[in-house]
Amino acid sequence: MSNEYEQQFDDNTMDSMSTPNIVEKFVIRLPAGLRDQIRQLSEQHRRSMNSEIIMVLENHIRKELQEKLAAANPDGSFQPGTRKTEDELNRMLETMPAEKKEALLELLGKS
Repeated sequence: MSNEYEQQFDDNTMDSMSTPNIVEKFVIRLPAGLRDQIRQLSEQHRRSMNSEIIMVLENHIRKELQEKLAAANPDGSFQPGTRKTEDELNRMLETMPAEKKEALLELLGKS
């Protein structure tokens, strides 16, 4: 029993030492065929399957956020990928409705 535990401990220690940026492991079940599709994509992009999965998840989350921001700004003022100057941002903040301004400042930890 202790040898099995020690081996498991050693495996976990080695794994955490070789991948120090890993915060959390998460095991998932994939539908039939999806693993092969991920493997093919990862080979095409010359990255690991893990990196490919992370890239897909991050892109999906970013897209969802952009869609929510666009929906929250129906006047078309939200344009992903564009940068505003400090003066433009100040003007936008000053013309923003009070409830949106308060929510934004609270979100930024400035209230």
